[in-house]
Amino acid sequence: VPGWHINGHSESCRYNFNLGYMEGAARTVGEDVETIWAGTNPLAPSIHEMGPAARHDTLNDHWNRWNFCKVV
Repeated sequence: VPGWHINGHSESCRYNFNLGYMEGAARTVGEDVETIWAGTNPLAPSIHEMGPAARHDTLNDHWNRWNFCKVV
């Protein structure tokens, strides 16, 4: 479980699933999920007013551009 996210879990969960305490676990970025989702924050005001289909298309366009930029 990513380090920042794990703080919301119980103490026993933190000790059992924190990568810092797991034997043989490698170091990871760990917070990648949060940084990726943060990129959708500017879309919130626009997609809030959209219907389901338009919201889906807008999010697809956003993630397609995100993936394209990672490759290029």
